[in-house]
Amino acid sequence: MKKYQKYYDFMDNSEAYYTALILDPQVKCDLILHEVEDQEAAQMIIQETRQMLHERYPPLTQSIPQSIPQSIPNSSTLNRKTMRLRMLRKLQPQEYQFVSDIDQCFDSPRVTITETEDPDWLFNWWRTHRGEYPQLAEAAREFLAIPASEVSVERLFGAGRDLLGIRRLGLGADTMRMLILMEDIV
Repeated sequence: MKKYQKYYDFMDNSEAYYTALILDPQVKCDLILHEVEDQEAAQMIIQETRQMLHERYPPLTQSIPQSIPQSIPNSSTLNRKTMRLRMLRKLQPQEYQFVSDIDQCFDSPRVTITETEDPDWLFNWWRTHRGEYPQLAEAAREFLAIPASEVSVERLFGAGRDLLGIRRLGLGADTMRMLILMEDIV
């Protein structure tokens, strides 16, 4: 329980774990809302994560589309065109509201995925949807690459310790790396 509490406390103090959890399209914010007993604290975690993503991954463009020209020609031969332009100008919103893909993703419902037997399904999902959510796809590339535990690193150090013995203390770094890689392949 002490080890569990140590890692649980570590997770509470690290934005990387919550961000990686939210970047799972099947889970999003729902697991945080479900697991954190204090709902105000859960909302605060989600809001801070959202704000951090906005700060680290600013929008690629915030340009207002200028599809309708501002001046309308007064020529009588272009009467049909001018009427169309006036109509389109009235229909177009007066103020363009930019919504980032971070907000779009947070505000959309969870995604239901049934084919998750592939261990790389999450990476493939983000690769497929990077055009839809470019900012979050960049965040996913960075945050989902972080190992969730220290186990693999500890295992690697243990393998290195086992490889070096009394008779192998003179092995160079390149030789050690090649032996560990070859052992991993076999």
